[in-house]
Amino acid sequence: MSAPPTRGHRWHLALALIVGGVLALALLLTSSEPAVPDSRHATAEQVAAARALVNQARQSRAMGEPVELTLAEAELAATSAMVTQGFAPNRFDARVEDGVLTLTGSRPMLFRWINIRAQASGASEGLPTFTVKIGALPLPDWFSQWGLALIQRRMAAQG
Repeated sequence: MSAPPTRGHRWHLALALIVGGVLALALLLTSSEPAVPDSRHATAEQVAAARALVNQARQSRAMGEPVELTLAEAELAATSAMVTQGFAPNRFDARVEDGVLTLTGSRPMLFRWINIRAQASGASEGLPTFTVKIGALPLPDWFSQWGLALIQRRMAAQG
């Protein structure tokens, strides 16, 4: 028969469980590959399209009222290329497929990648309702909305 676990053994077991949990969470939140493929530099047409979007956003701020933006595939591709180029080695992709807006970002972290995907569909006033997934872990809706609203406020404050 073995002796009952001592106080020291319990600490070792608790530490092993904590380390195992942190490791499992890290593997759920990261991937070995980026979700967004490597892209080339933005073309002159993409730069012009992105500049036009920025000017529309500036117009909205100057008027103090929202301006409706209609983004086609060309504008989404331009935005993706410019964000990826401006924030390398991070990668960004925006696209609409089957009526679903999908925003995907990949960021290197040590020897892994953090991939974040946000999806929204349907019409909305202001910030749409997104479902967000980090790696293989979907975030609760309330947490996603809180985080996206926080990002929107930071971006607005930075101009």
